[in-house]
Amino acid sequence: MWKLVIEDDENKRTSVPLLRDSYVMGRREGSTVRLTERNISREHCRITRRNDGTGYTLEDASSYNGVYVNGIRIDGVQELVHGDLVQIGDYRIILQDDAVGDAMAPVEPTGDARGDARGNTSAKTTQPLSNTARAASLLERPHRLVMLVGPTPGAEFSLEQPRLTVGRAEDCTLSINHNSVSRLHCEIHDLGEGRFEIVDKGSANGVRVNGADLRRGIIEEGDLIELGDVRFKFIGRGQVFVQGASDSQQLTAIADRQMSSPPEGRRAPLLVLLIFCVVLTGAIVIGLLLRARAARLAALAEVALPGVTLPEAETPEQIANRWAELQFKRVEQEPDASKARELVQQVERNTLVSDALRRRATEWITALDTAPTSDPDH
Repeated sequence: MWKLVIEDDENKRTSVPLLRDSYVMGRREGSTVRLTERNISREHCRITRRNDGTGYTLEDASSYNGVYVNGIRIDGVQELVHGDLVQIGDYRIILQDDAVGDAMAPVEPTGDARGDARGNTSAKTTQPLSNTARAASLLERPHRLVMLVGPTPGAEFSLEQPRLTVGRAEDCTLSINHNSVSRLHCEIHDLGEGRFEIVDKGSANGVRVNGADLRRGIIEEGDLIELGDVRFKFIGRGQVFVQGASDSQQLTAIADRQMSSPPEGRRAPLLVLLIFCVVLTGAIVIGLLLRARAARLAALAEVALPGVTLPEAETPEQIANRWAELQFKRVEQEPDASKARELVQQVERNTLVSDALRRRATEWITALDTAPTSDPDH
């Protein structure tokens, strides 16, 4: 009997006997095999029995995240054999035929299969080994780092040792040949239960986990780790790395840096210093402007209102208006009409004086011009 052995991301297994000719797998209610995780499309794929009844085929139903057989994304209809590993989102599915053992013994050739005079033999002298061993080897892979961006994208680095050193030096446990990686960049310690601690060893370009700068932190399955310009993804034990499953998993090769400038994540202190200098310069300029303004006001007050103490909050306009009022009082007490007219004209010409006071000055000038003059002979 054929069956599907389905394992979720919590390692829970479910066996589904294949009794029908066709199965629809997806998140939608009513699917023949319903998978509920969010990275599963409503109708993800179809499994169909071959017409001769000897096996099954698998077809991607235009799913968003794709379907992978033995770690390779399929395109179109894929033939499945006993032991194939199918990965759909977070689910790992093994196709099994109970009638087939883990391996088949060799079969003695007969007839033409023994070979002819030229030494040719038939290709059917033995039965092929089952794919169960291949699927099992994929599921038993250790915790590891897969390089997403770096000099060798796609390279995998096992985390089986209790303590590993990572750096550019050749004697590091994980040697990364890129000049953004320090000779001894960090250490990784196995804490058990799939959790590891990463420790920055004073690297020049730092350690980032999921975008955050860390000197010391815990890394777990699915985390993105950056050492300088090199980026890794933490793949848990038994997980199959699916290339290109998301935007963050595009494998990219990078060359060594051409400049010694720090990476983007390390420019923050320089930016803060630049902002501080700009703010400090602005404060100094504003202070100097205020000081110069205060000096001008003091000079104006000294000229306009000698001997009069003004409040510090007086503006140039307020000082000028106060001065104009004083001029009018002097005009009232001035017996000489020509001198009185000169005093009022000073108010009229001063643009800091309010419009009302300047109009008043104009009226005074008109009045002075029309006033009768006395004849000293009579």
